[in-house]
This record gives sequence, C-alpha cells and structure tokens, in this order.
Amino acid sequence: RARRQVVFFVRRTLETFLMSAHSEEVGLSKWHTYYPAKKWHEGRDLPQGVPKDYGDFYVDVARQLWDKMKLGAACKPVFITYDSVMKQAQLEMKQIHCTALLVDEAQDLNMCQVQWLASQKNCQTFFVGDAVQTIYSFRGAKSKFLMELRVDVDRKLTGSFRFGPRIGAVANTLLFAKEHSRQSDWLPYRI
Repeated sequence: RARRQVVFFVRRTLETFLMSAHSEEVGLSKWHTYYPAKKWHEGRDLPQGVPKDYGDFYVDVARQLWDKMKLGAACKPVFITYDSVMKQAQLEMKQIHCTALLVDEAQDLNMCQVQWLASQKNCQTFFVGDAVQTIYSFRGAKSKFLMELRVDVDRKLTGSFRFGPRIGAVANTLLFAKEHSRQSDWLPYRI
C-alpha cells in the first residue's frame, strides 16, 4: 500500500509539471513536489529505496520519467502521453505553421497549453471559451489562465441561435446568481 502511495505521488508530481508553464529547472525542483506527498512522507515507515527525507526524491523520479517520455531523444521514448507531447511543444516553443488559429472550448486548457498556443508567431490566435463551462479542472484547466492573457480584442457573446430570448433570460438569472456566489474566480456572461 505504501509503495502504491509513493507511485501515486510521483505521478502527481510529474502531472503537475506537465500541466504547468514551468521550465524543467523550475517545475522539477523540490519546491514543486506534490504537496500531499510532503505531508504523507513525514513520520512514516517507508518502502525500501525511499529516503526518510523526501528532499528531491519525488521530483528526481518524476524527472527520470520525463526524460523517458521525450520525443526526439537519442533513444525512442519509453512511453508518451498527450500531456507529455503538449509539454514538449511548449518547452521547445514549437510553432504551428498557419495564419490563423481558432481554439474552441479554451476554458478547458491548462497553463502549459495556454502558454504554448499564445506564443505562436506570425499567426492570429483566437481563444473562444466560456469560463462558466470549465469541466477539465481535474487536468489543470482554469479559465483564469485565459483571463490573464493580454488580448487585443475581447468580444462578448450577446446572442444565440440555439435558443430564444426567454431561455436566455433564465440563463442570465442563473449566471447572475453564480456571479454573486462565494465562488468569484470567473467572468460574468450575458446572453
């Protein structure tokens, strides 16, 4: 059971790095060890091979996994994930060769993806999303990442072809209630 917990904490440390905008040096430093791992590690009988002082243990193992996931390394990657491909593109500042890029459902991007897509050169990038509809927060998505972007033009959706004004009025009432709830990390919308 303890061994499984250690593996879980290594995985979460790696996932946190993959979803972040951090470089390898910053994102895989002991300051970015998955926080519950620090608490769990203290005063416990640990599996063989796990040091008493967690120090860099979790990030070192996460770094070893990250090194085995990179594409284009001297040897073939042992395994890759969608998040590892996104992270490598962000770190290497890979360019998407196009004149316009439309990113729909952008409220479901994590910081790594937002930074990579926003850094595209010679390309107009359009982020389209609704902060109220974020459903991938478990993958590091936060609508605030989009709200923090410096934008040239910010447009609001003021009408819909999917429903009429009466349904829009009900939706606005519900969104008004959300806007004035204790959760305040979003932009209000009007239909």
